Amino acid sequence: VITERPVVTAICSIQLWGVARSLGSTITMFRTSSSDYVKGLPNSENIKTRLIVMSIVMFCVGMVWLFGAIGVWRNRKWAWWLALCLNGLASAVSILLQIFTRHAFLIDIASTTAFVALLLPSTRRLFLVSGDTHVVEQPS
Repeated sequence: VITERPVVTAICSIQLWGVARSLGSTITMFRTSSSDYVKGLPNSENIKTRLIVMSIVMFCVGMVWLFGAIGVWRNRKWAWWLALCLNGLASAVSILLQIFTRHAFLIDIASTTAFVALLLPSTRRLFLVSGDTHVVEQPS
């Protein structure tokens, strides 16, 4: 399966990497919400609530990435669009952060690679996404 569909496998793997990053952030924020550092802050309840809400949001984002990975694996057209949006957003945010933070390398290479791979004509054909905006006239 992997050798027959290398582009789909690569994009699906990158989507699963997005799931892992989102769920890792979920766990980190949830664990931080109950840490001694947060408990020692003057407005600890407010910060704890925000961390829990953000961990729930990151969990939902992770589930969207997982939903996209499953759709990409099954060659669904909607999954191509979802993967394009998710990887494009992740890539754009990391590039913008890189512009403002020059002392560290912040560009998300995986998302940028997936974004470029999704835009390749062969990948668009695989997911039945046409780039043609021409209207072909049918003979009467």
